[in-house]
Amino acid sequence: MRITEIDDNNERFFDAVIGERYGKRKGTETFLGLVDDEDLAVGAAVVEADGADLMLSYIGIAENRQRQGLGSFFIKSIIESIDDNLYDGLQVILFLKNGEEKGPVPQFLIKNGFSCRKIDGRRTVYDLNAVIKGKDLTADRQYDKGKIVEPGAVTEKLKKKLRETEEGLEMNAGAYFSADRIVSKDNEFGGIYVKGEEIMAALCAVPFADGVRVESIYAAQDGSDGLYELIEHAKARVSKSGVFSGNLYIDTIGSVLMRFEDAKMGYMGVKPVEAFEAFVFERGKNE
Repeated sequence: MRITEIDDNNERFFDAVIGERYGKRKGTETFLGLVDDEDLAVGAAVVEADGADLMLSYIGIAENRQRQGLGSFFIKSIIESIDDNLYDGLQVILFLKNGEEKGPVPQFLIKNGFSCRKIDGRRTVYDLNAVIKGKDLTADRQYDKGKIVEPGAVTEKLKKKLRETEEGLEMNAGAYFSADRIVSKDNEFGGIYVKGEEIMAALCAVPFADGVRVESIYAAQDGSDGLYELIEHAKARVSKSGVFSGNLYIDTIGSVLMRFEDAKMGYMGVKPVEAFEAFVFERGKNE
């Protein structure tokens, strides 16, 4: 057994275990394949750097090779390949309903040496059409206008300021913010709101499952108006894309952002369809 990186040249061999997931890849992700001794593709995984940890967002084993210990072997191999100088270990975040932490996926991770803890976060699901039709957050507000910069128009100077903003937030207890995701080509509906050279707000909203997911969100201390502009901008972009019948998924980390989400969705007159609690599963390289 060996691990190889999946790319455009060999992706077709992993179609059974990665399928459409590869076609929707993010620019910041690495796709890994598991190959057996006969050079047959038997597994695939997706990892992405997240600060000091490597995030595992997907793992799959070919149906005819399941229950043979390949999933455990794959995870062990990924952990052994981690560069100690770059990452502390491997992490998985799952959004679960009450009691689902005892389900097959969490138990598989625990069996493979991951510890589990509940974190201050959640995934909330809303009807996308209701959000698009919801009350305009910028209506009747008076403020000095800035401008929205699309991800494809971000300059190197602005990218640097975004990364500095992210680093500053990480040093202050972390935040729901990824500079790489905000400037990525996957950020079809979001952008950056600036006034002069100052970043006032940022939003990453991407196609996901049957609808749209908000992945990164940020507002400076006096940047809430900019964030409202970005939200309305995203609603308009989604409308133009023709995506109406699916869901909006908002993954929120931290009580401040959860209160903000509740207040703004309430203002727009939108109620959640369902919600999931956030759990982190983590394993250090030497554990």
